Amino acid sequence: YGLRAEKLPSLTRLPDKSIVAQLTRAICQRKKLRIIYASLQSDKYDQQRIIEPHSLVNTGLRWHARAYNELHFDFRDFVLSRILEAELLDEAAESSADYDEDWSETLTLELAPHPGLSPMQQLNLHADFSEDGKSIQLTVRRALIGYALRTLSVDTSVDQSLDPNAFQLVLLNRGEVEIYAGWALM
Repeated sequence: YGLRAEKLPSLTRLPDKSIVAQLTRAICQRKKLRIIYASLQSDKYDQQRIIEPHSLVNTGLRWHARAYNELHFDFRDFVLSRILEAELLDEAAESSADYDEDWSETLTLELAPHPGLSPMQQLNLHADFSEDGKSIQLTVRRALIGYALRTLSVDTSVDQSLDPNAFQLVLLNRGEVEIYAGWALM
């Protein structure tokens, strides 16, 4: 139609196709997966882990696999581009999304325009984000709350002191959110 549209360039690193293939097979066949993973939480570059993936997530910047991690006995997110190797095991996964409470349960984020913005700017943000012009609510899986807050550039500081031009929304129900996404709060 002659309409121009642009997409911002990003630093998104796409995962290796063979890794995605193994992850997809593990999810669809409900099997365990042996991976070599480069974690930011460890001094070792490549750690072997056995995971039981149940979902893939695109945060807008990266792809993640949500999986049960046998090393730590809990559900975690694994950045696909940090999975260096993946091997499908002939062992049935013992867990699933049904056992992942942070995946199964949701929480509604209560957001508002930053109080540091002018009344007109606040009104415009309500027009952008709320259906009724009053409340801005976003229901998110608990496991994805931190990613949503970062993607939306929400001021999550206790005193809402971040630059309102950079963080146009604030989190009103910080106390509810903190136990699920404390790592994303400022």
